[in-house]
Amino acid sequence: MKKLSLLALLLPLLLVSCSKEGGTTPAATPYGDVATPAWAVDSTYDDLDHSMTAVVTVAKLGVADTSVIVPVAVDSADLIATFCGDECLSLAHPDPLGRFFLFIQAPSEAHRPLTMRYYINHYRNIFLAKDSIVFNNGSQLGTASSPLAMQFSLMQM
Repeated sequence: MKKLSLLALLLPLLLVSCSKEGGTTPAATPYGDVATPAWAVDSTYDDLDHSMTAVVTVAKLGVADTSVIVPVAVDSADLIATFCGDECLSLAHPDPLGRFFLFIQAPSEAHRPLTMRYYINHYRNIFLAKDSIVFNNGSQLGTASSPLAMQFSLMQM
């Protein structure tokens, strides 16, 4: 019985020391501790004529550079934002069908690459769209009946 008690005491120490000295790397996980982002659209864009719309759904979520794919369970607290660099151009929460309706306004008509960031409340983490979109004044990407399906990967902070 003494040997069993001693083993029970030493086992956690052995496991901790193995992980600190190059033991197995923990599996990639989508879970984080990111608070809901304070993304905001610059209100000076309200009077601009340059805009486009996008209707987006989430097709797939990936974790880092691995083949780990995580389930998508859209919730009303989720948020997708469109960015040009670090400038937020649009925000949207999902509708009950998991579609995000984005009205994107920009200060110029230039064709610029835009990225999308997806905050997932369930995972408390931010994912980045695999592909960028190009701002094109007056254009529309996706429709309510056929939304643009985007792939996202865990954003490296």
